Amino acid sequence: LKYRLFGEYPIEDGSLRKGAMIPPPVAPTLAATYPEVESYTRLLTFNTPQLFEAGNKKFTEAKGSRADGTIFSMFSLKLVEGDIKTPLKELNTIAISHSLAKKYFGNKPALGETVEVSDDNFIVDAVFEDFSPYSHLQMDYFLTLENRITYMPQLMADWSWKQLHTYIKLKPGTGTK
Repeated sequence: LKYRLFGEYPIEDGSLRKGAMIPPPVAPTLAATYPEVESYTRLLTFNTPQLFEAGNKKFTEAKGSRADGTIFSMFSLKLVEGDIKTPLKELNTIAISHSLAKKYFGNKPALGETVEVSDDNFIVDAVFEDFSPYSHLQMDYFLTLENRITYMPQLMADWSWKQLHTYIKLKPGTGTK
């Protein structure tokens, strides 16, 4: 069973406002507290296009986010290049769609190549099949969330910063009693 989490937040008139973006520590806290939580993934979506550069190609890319490496198993994404167990676990890594791989690298493998994203270098550690047009998630790339966790630990521990889309997967048999 997979769920997208949302939060309810009190507003000045006493009513509750629902929001799909929640604080970063929610999912790790749920996983540490409830053994029923098998895994989670979080997305920090970019609000503006990011400048990409690889070799002599330079474009802005609008459909991307920072993500936990579990994004691939959570959404059953198939990899064209890379190992399903390792994407986005290391600092400065990026996973790109098959379409982006073709755009920047043509027919040569993208795995291990460097992509500059807004003046920072990232190593391609996965190429995934493009999302189905029927998916509510339409992303062309994921930068590792590990960079934020490592370089901005206070922000990633902030219970008032509501900026991440979060999904959890429960273990089989949970809630079926």
